[in-house]
Amino acid sequence: SDLAATLTLRGGILDGSGAIAGSINNVSATINPTGTVQISGNYAQGAAATLQIDLGPGGADAIQAGLGQFVNPSSIGGTLAVILASGFTPDPDAGYRIFSSGSSTFNATFATVTGGLPIFYKPAAILLNAENERQYLAYLALVGK
Repeated sequence: SDLAATLTLRGGILDGSGAIAGSINNVSATINPTGTVQISGNYAQGAAATLQIDLGPGGADAIQAGLGQFVNPSSIGGTLAVILASGFTPDPDAGYRIFSSGSSTFNATFATVTGGLPIFYKPAAILLNAENERQYLAYLALVGK
């Protein structure tokens, strides 16, 4: 669905996929993308909010199955909760994109990260399981940046 302004979430769970023409201010809800979510505005997440990312087998398929793509995130706090599908072990050489930004000045960190995977913060993206610069550069080559 398309929204034209800022959607403020103060509890509950928002899940799904699609495009949002506007911004999201997640004050204290849980967001659980079930595919790709594209936000044309800003994404802000407060200290009491959670972004839940579900990872499963299939590499790139895992991105479509439950990782969110957030454009121009401006402020991130709260929790990133990473849930691995039963029996799934991520490839140690794979990086899973959970945020990408249209701005090279994006700079944010979650206050708490659960799930046991390393998180890699860069100016234009946040990746899970990407432990080194080589993986980040491979990601940039893949998306054409």
